[in-house]
Amino acid sequence: DVTVVEFFDYLCTYCKRIIPTIQKLLKQDKNVRYVFKELPILSPDSRLAARAALVVWKYQKERYFDFHAKLMAAQGSLSEARILRFAETVGADTNLIRREIRSVEISAMLQRNFDLARRLGVRGTPAFIIGDKIVPGVIDLKDFKSLIMEAREKG
Repeated sequence: DVTVVEFFDYLCTYCKRIIPTIQKLLKQDKNVRYVFKELPILSPDSRLAARAALVVWKYQKERYFDFHAKLMAAQGSLSEARILRFAETVGADTNLIRREIRSVEISAMLQRNFDLARRLGVRGTPAFIIGDKIVPGVIDLKDFKSLIMEAREKG
């Protein structure tokens, strides 16, 4: 009954730090729909990781969250070879990723995320949209729950 949208970058340390909170939130509140929006603003590596994740989302949705979690847990750089190794560990089709990672369609998906972020005034990661509020930065579980409750009440 409430959608939370997160704009994130795979190399953003704050985005990485919030993953356990998101996992707890989704485990505790089954009525939250969570939408990940890749916004790779930090480096070419994060752009490559976002492209690979979008390929997995488009063609193998059931593998997306595990792949996302692997990329978020990674420390250091994200070379194409390393990204593909992570994909392989979650059972994603690495040949498909290699073929589609630079496709026009994946570029368009990524551009739509950038356009949406710009229209909403999102300038950094992480940034969350909960109900009618845009919340930049790290949020703790208590604040997540409070913002979700507020969105439910406005319904």
